[in-house]
Amino acid sequence: MILRPNAVPACSLAGFALALGMVALVPAAQAVAPVDSIATLRTRYAGTLPCADCAGIRMDLTLIDEAETGKPREFRLKETYLGARDGERSFTSHGSYSIVREAQRTTLWLTPQVRDLSQARESRRGFVFDGIGGNGGNGGKASLTLLDRAGKRIVSSLNYRLDRLPPRSVVLPRHGEIPLPVRFDGDDADGTGGNDLALDLREDGTFVFRVATGGGTPAYTDFGTFRFNAAGTRLVLTGGAEAPHRFGVVDSRTLLRLDNRGRVERPTRDLRTVDYAEVEDALHLVGQFTSLADAPRFSECASGRSWPVAMSGDYPALEKAYTARRAQLKLKPGTALQATVLARLVSRPGMEDGQPDQATLVVEKFERLDGLHPCPVKGRHRH
Repeated sequence: MILRPNAVPACSLAGFALALGMVALVPAAQAVAPVDSIATLRTRYAGTLPCADCAGIRMDLTLIDEAETGKPREFRLKETYLGARDGERSFTSHGSYSIVREAQRTTLWLTPQVRDLSQARESRRGFVFDGIGGNGGNGGKASLTLLDRAGKRIVSSLNYRLDRLPPRSVVLPRHGEIPLPVRFDGDDADGTGGNDLALDLREDGTFVFRVATGGGTPAYTDFGTFRFNAAGTRLVLTGGAEAPHRFGVVDSRTLLRLDNRGRVERPTRDLRTVDYAEVEDALHLVGQFTSLADAPRFSECASGRSWPVAMSGDYPALEKAYTARRAQLKLKPGTALQATVLARLVSRPGMEDGQPDQATLVVEKFERLDGLHPCPVKGRHRH
């Protein structure tokens, strides 16, 4: 029999569930109705954890955020007891969740919905995010590790990890699911064909949007964050352009470009999903750069996203300027300094086995280092 560290041995399946802090559980057949009235972003994690009186507990966790605001909406957790004496059984729970970011770790707290509010704190469960994959943000966290009741890591050789299951997805109330990342391409305004519009929506809530001439020569490429409205009928891209880019959602595979007043552009400009390929155009980015223990990192100002930096391209010039300025200002190792670069965002394999690919910044051209300056109100993306 496998025992969870610091847990009270359970005499029954229900008893062990309570020992794990699971209250107000209901059978899977009575699962809570899905949040289908607004557009949401959904991220799944799954894994099999140790069990006191069964072969293991299969946990399937979904974190649901509002697509319009990015705020946490709720969690849904399905737990299946494998190889139990009285047969395999599943339970579901749901409630609110929060993410606490600290210097040394980022913690996920699940607070199940309970009948007795006095039990809410006791039933709360914690996980720590381990590893960063994908494109950062919730969608890029590679795994979750269960914490004990005191919020500390469980010291054990047993597995207490839930891995992120791709893809992260946008669920629209009228149009179904859009798996991320996704790419939409559009034809020229004059109908002659070609790909003059290319939109790359990424897992971390950022976009790369290329607008090209009829001959395919890039006119400009924009970068920033995207959001759907609550009804799931509009997509808005906020980047370095003077005004946001707006699209109407025809269905999960088709977008219609809108003007600044929200009206359909004339001639009509529609974009349709194609086989996914990143839009890797070079972007002018302003952000906070730091390098410590051969782990350089760039945190982009306008989007708030952070990526590891590849030690290729014009990276040596950036590293040299950073080292010199840090020495000049007598700053501690790892101090962040503001930098402007022309760079591409590309997917690279994760640092550890089993981790998904992660977005990596490749510096095409180092432009300048501005020292100890806070991020400007709006970064420069347009190229």
